[in-house]
Amino acid sequence: MRDECEASVALTLVDDGGKRLALESEDVEVGVLRLNRWQIYRVELEPGLFDGSSAYLVRINYELELDPGLPSMRWFEMGLDFQDDVVTTVLDAVPHGSRDPGAESSYALNRYLQLVPGESSSNTLAHLPAVEEMVDVYGIGKSSVRWRCSTDNSSGVRPGSRVAWIVLLVPEGHVKQRCRLAARYDLRVDEDGAYWPTQRSTAFTVTLDDPRRDAVVRPSATASLTEPLTTAPSVFICYAHESPQFKADVKALANLLLKEGIDVRLDQFEEGPRKNWDHWALGNFKKCDFILLIASPACRKVGDGDVEGGQNLGLRSELNTLATFYQRHPEWAKYVLPVILPGQSKYDIPIFLGPEREDYYDVDDYSTRGIERLMAAIRETPLRDWDLR
Repeated sequence: MRDECEASVALTLVDDGGKRLALESEDVEVGVLRLNRWQIYRVELEPGLFDGSSAYLVRINYELELDPGLPSMRWFEMGLDFQDDVVTTVLDAVPHGSRDPGAESSYALNRYLQLVPGESSSNTLAHLPAVEEMVDVYGIGKSSVRWRCSTDNSSGVRPGSRVAWIVLLVPEGHVKQRCRLAARYDLRVDEDGAYWPTQRSTAFTVTLDDPRRDAVVRPSATASLTEPLTTAPSVFICYAHESPQFKADVKALANLLLKEGIDVRLDQFEEGPRKNWDHWALGNFKKCDFILLIASPACRKVGDGDVEGGQNLGLRSELNTLATFYQRHPEWAKYVLPVILPGQSKYDIPIFLGPEREDYYDVDDYSTRGIERLMAAIRETPLRDWDLR
């Protein structure tokens, strides 16, 4: 097992008329994902906006390194978590989400520190090469950001270099920023395959800049205000490991939801180094917008208390937690969605979820059309603005 890497990232001043700072680091990597040189630009803030804060425009260069013999990969995620002992916020990030490949693009920074599309000119600061894949972005407005690149191409996502930009807001005087690089992959491997993706996160520290130094980026006076990006709904999938085929069916549903732009949390995408799965599940119950409970005979038995001894301990813990929150927060009911896969029935739903009196969602087949009702429930339900406790 590989130990967690601690990497110190050094800042180098590049002589470009005193306007640009380049961040050079020793390689920071998670499995097949590796960070390259970053560039950090201190942003001038308009008086009266973001008082008490400093802002930075950051170009993130990273690499997907795939061995020629590696199985194809449908999608991968690159995530950066900026949680520290201070409040750090990712105000905006590009590329923005897109269901289609995109051409080369440029962005200007407006006075509200949003990245606004624009023609390449002296007013544009952030430039992106053409994007060959579908892209989803999550976390804008919070302390972390993640990009997922995916493709329907049978050869999988391409290896090579990629570029992303973020606008980072930190308290004034905050110079040393703690970061954590995380990755998720979906490799097309068999249960006994020779490849197993490493997905353990890696921590490192970024030196931002001396806040007393003059700003090197000034927002464009002509860049317009845009609507903030809406956050994609997130779902946690809770299910029994009935059989290898049932696990594959659940994963097929998860990949279909990912294709629809949903932020999916599934244990099969998290496997790798040892972790406390109870804590992982509890965190997802609290953070995710929806819980998808996949109906099955074992799920019904666990939920109804008909198992004893050491059977289904993980699912038992998850359903106990779900039932507790269900009792504490009756309004949470519309965020817990029982799902019936092909070959299952409503009688596989635990009694406490009310299969006779409340909605459940049949998956007719593993296609966009087959999950229409489920997607309608996810997209049409207002995201909750209160916390589970």
